[in-house]
Amino acid sequence: MNGTILLLAGLVLLLLLVAYAFWRRGRDLRRTSGLPQGKVVYTDMERARPPEAPLRSERWGLVGKPDYILETADGLIPVEVKSTRLPRSGRPYPGHVLQLAAYCLLMEDIYGQAPPFGYIRYGDGQTVRIPYTEALRNEVVNTLKAMRAGERASDVPRSHASSWRCRRCGLAYVCGSQRLVA
Repeated sequence: MNGTILLLAGLVLLLLLVAYAFWRRGRDLRRTSGLPQGKVVYTDMERARPPEAPLRSERWGLVGKPDYILETADGLIPVEVKSTRLPRSGRPYPGHVLQLAAYCLLMEDIYGQAPPFGYIRYGDGQTVRIPYTEALRNEVVNTLKAMRAGERASDVPRSHASSWRCRRCGLAYVCGSQRLVA
């Protein structure tokens, strides 16, 4: 009987130690990443565990993997982490805002409720809260429509004059005669 009690006490102690280790890991991850408060329920950033499945929306033909989704008092909140610095203007890059808004659109379709906002965390330690407004949602939807139209077009007008952007672009083949690099 005493042996059984000691064994159970040992198992409880072991479980407490494991729980403490997970709590510390989460605390350290939050401290180093600068994440806002909330429980991490999805991450594409932690390489020590199996990767999360991408979020998919058949309705929007959209797939994405936010860096984090936090469960907060405000609901589920997407967080996108960037290695670049926040621009001097203090306003995030428009492409970063659209990417975050696309995650909000995905979450709205998958979870049945739109996040009220999302966060962009920059490499310089700045975190910007982006409200997910009806105007931003419409901008994402219109951007998706324009992208689909561009995919179907035989020739798409180029949106810049930068050859290095063409060189790195995964959709450069769509630009046809307007490509800046071969």
